[in-house]
Amino acid sequence: MTTEGVSLKDDRIKAGVLLGSTGRGDAVTDLVRENYSFMQHTDFSGMTTPALVVAGDADASAHLTTMGPDWHADPYHLAPGPKDLLTLFGAEHGFGGVSGYDVAETTDENPERVATVLRLTTAYLRAQLHGTDDWKDVEVTDGRIDSKS
Repeated sequence: MTTEGVSLKDDRIKAGVLLGSTGRGDAVTDLVRENYSFMQHTDFSGMTTPALVVAGDADASAHLTTMGPDWHADPYHLAPGPKDLLTLFGAEHGFGGVSGYDVAETTDENPERVATVLRLTTAYLRAQLHGTDDWKDVEVTDGRIDSKS
């Protein structure tokens, strides 16, 4: 089975937030190539919808990629159109504890970082969907926001 050429575009989606997204397919490990072949065909060239990409600068994901933490920022760098990148300093894949409902484990526990992710992602979506312009005013003490049109 191949997923090459499959589009998941949905015009109802007006904005997105990608938390710890996968990156391009040519930088995956042998484990991924052998077990998750669909990840080899990741293509961001059609991702035109505005999106906030959230990545941790300590999220090496060595089991997934040979590229290191920068791999998780690929959607920002490789997709056209308006994108914003929130890089959280010291954050691993769970961004301090964003693991899921009823999940307690994390490798970089940091409740303040979780709160920052909550405030920024909520403000970003509000800005994109309702036209507010205050999302970049949210305080980020352990990160950086980059933007491209």
